[in-house]
Amino acid sequence: MQATILDFFMDNQNFAIILIVVLIERLKNYTSGNMIGVWIANFIGTFFHELAHLATSILTFGRPVKISLFPKKQENGYVLGYVESNNITWYNALPISLAPLMLIPAAFYFKEYFFTFVDKNLYTYFLEVFITATLLENAIPSSQDFKVAFSNVGFIIYIAIGLLYFYYYKGFTVW
Repeated sequence: MQATILDFFMDNQNFAIILIVVLIERLKNYTSGNMIGVWIANFIGTFFHELAHLATSILTFGRPVKISLFPKKQENGYVLGYVESNNITWYNALPISLAPLMLIPAAFYFKEYFFTFVDKNLYTYFLEVFITATLLENAIPSSQDFKVAFSNVGFIIYIAIGLLYFYYYKGFTVW
Protein backbone atom coordinates (compact mmCIF):
# COMPACT_ATOMS: atom_id res chain seq x y z
CA MET A 1 0.00 0.00 0.00
CA GLN A 2 1.32 3.41 -0.96
CA ALA A 3 1.95 5.88 1.87
CA THR A 4 0.75 9.45 1.46
CA ILE A 5 2.00 12.72 2.88
CA LEU A 6 -0.98 12.67 5.26
CA ASP A 7 0.08 9.22 6.48
CA PHE A 8 3.57 10.55 7.11
CA PHE A 9 2.28 13.45 9.21
CA MET A 10 -0.25 11.28 11.03
CA ASP A 11 2.51 8.81 11.90
CA ASN A 12 4.83 11.64 12.98
CA GLN A 13 2.42 14.02 14.70
CA ASN A 14 5.06 15.61 16.93
CA PHE A 15 7.03 16.57 13.82
CA ALA A 16 3.92 18.01 12.18
CA ILE A 17 2.98 20.02 15.25
CA ILE A 18 6.49 21.44 15.62
CA LEU A 19 6.57 22.28 11.90
CA ILE A 20 3.27 24.20 12.09
CA VAL A 21 4.29 26.06 15.26
CA VAL A 22 7.63 27.06 13.70
CA LEU A 23 5.84 28.25 10.56
CA ILE A 24 3.40 30.31 12.63
CA GLU A 25 6.26 31.91 14.56
CA ARG A 26 8.18 32.63 11.36
CA LEU A 27 5.10 34.30 9.89
CA LYS A 28 4.78 36.44 13.00
CA ASN A 29 8.49 37.36 12.91
CA TYR A 30 8.32 38.36 9.23
CA THR A 31 5.31 40.61 9.85
CA SER A 32 6.52 42.16 13.12
CA GLY A 33 7.55 45.47 11.51
CA ASN A 34 4.28 46.02 9.67
CA MET A 35 1.05 46.79 11.53
CA ILE A 36 -1.17 45.24 8.83
CA GLY A 37 1.01 42.12 8.80
CA VAL A 38 0.85 41.90 12.60
CA TRP A 39 -2.93 42.20 12.45
CA ILE A 40 -3.27 39.45 9.82
CA ALA A 41 -0.81 37.09 11.53
CA ASN A 42 -2.43 37.47 14.95
CA PHE A 43 -6.11 38.09 14.21
CA ILE A 44 -7.48 34.59 14.90
CA GLY A 45 -5.67 34.22 18.21
CA THR A 46 -6.42 37.79 19.30
CA PHE A 47 -10.10 37.24 18.49
CA PHE A 48 -10.38 34.19 20.75
CA HIS A 49 -8.23 35.75 23.52
CA GLU A 50 -10.39 38.88 23.64
CA LEU A 51 -13.59 36.84 23.26
CA ALA A 52 -12.64 34.98 26.45
CA HIS A 53 -12.18 38.31 28.27
CA LEU A 54 -15.47 39.64 26.87
CA ALA A 55 -17.54 36.56 27.78
CA THR A 56 -16.13 36.44 31.31
CA SER A 57 -16.64 40.16 31.77
CA ILE A 58 -20.30 39.81 30.77
CA LEU A 59 -20.80 36.75 33.02
CA THR A 60 -19.16 38.40 36.06
CA PHE A 61 -20.88 41.79 35.62
CA GLY A 62 -17.70 43.55 34.51
CA ARG A 63 -19.76 45.66 32.10
CA PRO A 64 -17.54 45.71 29.00
CA VAL A 65 -17.61 49.11 27.31
CA LYS A 66 -14.90 48.98 24.66
CA ILE A 67 -13.47 46.19 22.51
CA SER A 68 -10.66 46.36 19.97
CA LEU A 69 -9.19 43.69 17.73
CA PHE A 70 -6.81 46.04 15.93
CA PRO A 71 -3.15 46.40 16.92
CA LYS A 72 -1.88 49.67 18.31
CA LYS A 73 1.80 50.56 18.23
CA GLN A 74 3.41 51.26 21.59
CA GLU A 75 7.00 52.03 22.55
CA ASN A 76 7.87 48.38 23.18
CA GLY A 77 5.74 46.65 20.54
CA TYR A 78 2.05 46.28 19.77
CA VAL A 79 -1.11 45.88 21.81
CA LEU A 80 -3.00 43.41 19.65
CA GLY A 81 -6.43 43.90 21.19
CA TYR A 82 -8.24 44.63 24.41
CA VAL A 83 -11.54 44.55 26.24
CA GLU A 84 -12.21 47.47 28.54
CA SER A 85 -14.72 46.98 31.36
CA ASN A 86 -15.96 49.67 33.71
CA ASN A 87 -16.87 47.48 36.69
CA ILE A 88 -13.66 45.66 37.66
CA THR A 89 -14.04 44.65 41.30
CA TRP A 90 -12.40 42.33 43.82
CA TYR A 91 -14.54 39.38 42.73
CA ASN A 92 -14.25 39.66 38.94
CA ALA A 93 -10.75 41.05 38.26
CA LEU A 94 -9.09 37.63 38.50
CA PRO A 95 -11.59 35.67 36.37
CA ILE A 96 -11.80 38.37 33.68
CA SER A 97 -8.02 38.78 33.49
CA LEU A 98 -7.21 35.08 33.40
CA ALA A 99 -10.14 34.15 31.15
CA PRO A 100 -7.90 33.28 28.17
CA LEU A 101 -6.80 30.20 30.14
CA MET A 102 -10.19 28.79 29.12
CA LEU A 103 -8.71 28.40 25.64
CA ILE A 104 -6.61 25.48 26.91
CA PRO A 105 -9.56 23.10 27.38
CA ALA A 106 -11.15 24.61 24.25
CA ALA A 107 -8.04 23.64 22.26
CA PHE A 108 -8.10 20.15 23.74
CA TYR A 109 -11.74 19.55 22.80
CA PHE A 110 -11.26 21.16 19.40
CA LYS A 111 -8.39 18.74 18.68
CA GLU A 112 -10.37 15.77 20.01
CA TYR A 113 -13.52 16.35 17.95
CA PHE A 114 -12.41 18.29 14.85
CA PHE A 115 -12.37 15.26 12.56
CA THR A 116 -15.84 14.26 13.71
CA PHE A 117 -17.13 17.15 11.59
CA VAL A 118 -14.72 17.26 8.64
CA ASP A 119 -13.00 14.73 6.40
CA LYS A 120 -9.41 13.95 7.25
CA ASN A 121 -7.01 15.06 4.55
CA LEU A 122 -3.73 16.93 4.45
CA TYR A 123 -5.37 20.38 4.39
CA THR A 124 -7.79 19.74 7.24
CA TYR A 125 -5.01 18.12 9.26
CA PHE A 126 -2.83 21.24 8.95
CA LEU A 127 -5.86 23.42 9.71
CA GLU A 128 -6.56 21.40 12.86
CA VAL A 129 -2.94 21.71 14.04
CA PHE A 130 -2.85 25.43 13.16
CA ILE A 131 -6.04 26.25 15.08
CA THR A 132 -5.01 24.13 18.08
CA ALA A 133 -1.58 25.81 18.22
CA THR A 134 -3.16 29.26 17.82
CA LEU A 135 -5.64 28.64 20.65
CA LEU A 136 -2.88 27.38 22.95
CA GLU A 137 -0.55 30.27 22.14
CA ASN A 138 -3.28 32.80 22.87
CA ALA A 139 -4.40 31.07 26.06
CA ILE A 140 -1.47 32.69 27.85
CA PRO A 141 -2.62 35.87 29.61
CA SER A 142 -0.67 39.01 28.75
CA SER A 143 1.47 40.91 31.24
CA GLN A 144 -1.36 43.47 31.49
CA ASP A 145 -3.79 40.63 32.25
CA PHE A 146 -1.57 39.47 35.13
CA LYS A 147 -1.29 43.03 36.47
CA VAL A 148 -5.07 43.38 36.61
CA ALA A 149 -5.58 39.84 37.98
CA PHE A 150 -3.35 40.47 40.99
CA SER A 151 -4.13 44.17 41.49
CA ASN A 152 -6.50 43.78 44.44
CA VAL A 153 -7.33 41.47 47.33
CA GLY A 154 -9.64 39.29 45.21
CA PHE A 155 -6.91 36.87 44.16
CA ILE A 156 -6.10 36.16 47.84
CA ILE A 157 -9.76 35.33 48.47
CA TYR A 158 -9.78 32.96 45.47
CA ILE A 159 -6.62 31.24 46.72
CA ALA A 160 -8.13 30.90 50.22
CA ILE A 161 -11.35 29.43 48.80
CA GLY A 162 -9.33 26.95 46.72
CA LEU A 163 -7.21 25.90 49.68
CA LEU A 164 -10.27 25.48 51.90
CA TYR A 165 -11.99 23.41 49.23
CA PHE A 166 -9.04 21.06 48.88
CA TYR A 167 -8.52 20.88 52.63
CA TYR A 168 -12.13 20.13 53.60
CA TYR A 169 -13.44 18.23 50.58
CA LYS A 170 -10.39 16.53 49.09
CA GLY A 171 -8.41 15.86 52.26
CA PHE A 172 -5.26 17.65 51.12
CA THR A 173 -3.12 19.59 53.55
CA VAL A 174 -0.89 22.48 52.61
CA TRP A 175 1.17 22.67 55.80
